[in-house]
Amino acid sequence: MGDTALILLAVALVIGPLTVLWQRKAPFVRWQRAFGVWFALMATIYGYLVWDGWARWSVRRLLGFEDLSKMSVEQMILTDPGFGLANLIGIVALFWALILAAISSDRPVHALGQRQWKHVQRYAYVVFYLVSPHAGYFLFLHYELSLHSLVSQTEVPDLNWFRFWFLAIAALIFTLQ
Repeated sequence: MGDTALILLAVALVIGPLTVLWQRKAPFVRWQRAFGVWFALMATIYGYLVWDGWARWSVRRLLGFEDLSKMSVEQMILTDPGFGLANLIGIVALFWALILAAISSDRPVHALGQRQWKHVQRYAYVVFYLVSPHAGYFLFLHYELSLHSLVSQTEVPDLNWFRFWFLAIAALIFTLQ
């Protein structure tokens, strides 16, 4: 779900520079707003699934703390500090994405004015700069051997197939911007 959201964001961000490079703007520009809104929707669903399934409605678990009472440890222990930081970055990105999605219609364009609305919508790049370290952490670091995987006695999974596509997408967006 997170991969899908990232791809939708990338498509929305690539459309703008491509229309400058390729003068036939009409076919792509009308879809840019829709890709951005779909990104926000997918990111919201992804955030809910993480909150419900992984963090299990616990802020401390969302921040990387684990209950180790089975191992005779009385308090929650920070087993995965990167997990918490990556999730906080993801929450900030989701917050900005929801603001941008909320003003992605004609009414806010008229209320803010075209120039101010475009300025605010350029914060989609800020969302991408927040999503990149969030995704990078989960694609390259989180599933490596760690204290968390040792404590939870989980196997380190195979490499995620999306990790190199992520690097290509990030390089493309940085280059086109």
